[in-house]
Amino acid sequence: MKNLENVNNNPHKSETLIGMIEDIIYHNEENGYTVFKMRPEDNPDPLSEAITCTGYLADPAAGESISALGGFCAKCTVWQAVFNFKK
Repeated sequence: MKNLENVNNNPHKSETLIGMIEDIIYHNEENGYTVFKMRPEDNPDPLSEAITCTGYLADPAAGESISALGGFCAKCTVWQAVFNFKK
């Protein structure tokens, strides 16, 4: 399981998401910037919406377990929550 540290500007609003990488949306091999969908382990229902996560991963893979420490983007639009993390 990969562990990722906080990049949220407000450490008091940090939280940890634990789950599985469901789908890699984008991965930049040069700098590791990655956008992926994550299925939290506390909500494994396949009919629920996965969480979009952004940050830096060297070698992400669908199906991989992950523990991400960070926070939800306060500047994101209402229609989509984005969880930001840093390796």
